[in-house]
Amino acid sequence: MGGDMAATILAMVGLWPLHNRSPAARLIIWLLAVESIADLVNATVGRVRENALETPQGVTWLILNLYAPSLWVAVGMTVWQLGCATRVGSQMFTAEPTYIAAYPRTPAAGPLWTAKWR
Repeated sequence: MGGDMAATILAMVGLWPLHNRSPAARLIIWLLAVESIADLVNATVGRVRENALETPQGVTWLILNLYAPSLWVAVGMTVWQLGCATRVGSQMFTAEPTYIAAYPRTPAAGPLWTAKWR
């Protein structure tokens, strides 16, 4: 349970720098990704040692077959996005905002996103 709490704390601490477009956000999110990977590897090894994968039932089945794989996908996508931002070269927060194409804007309604990015 310690890894889950550490990930929660890192995620909560990372929200402020992300909101303020701080360069420290990237470091905190990398720490979150590394900690999450270590926690997931530790949990997977523990479940294999305990033979929890042989006959999962009830909530254990949901965790092993739905929740844990979705965490792996989320961490993988986070690392992928961090890697893309690194390759672009510190352009993490300078992109123009994108608008949702499914919701057409009318001139009277104005833009869907009005915050300044730069």
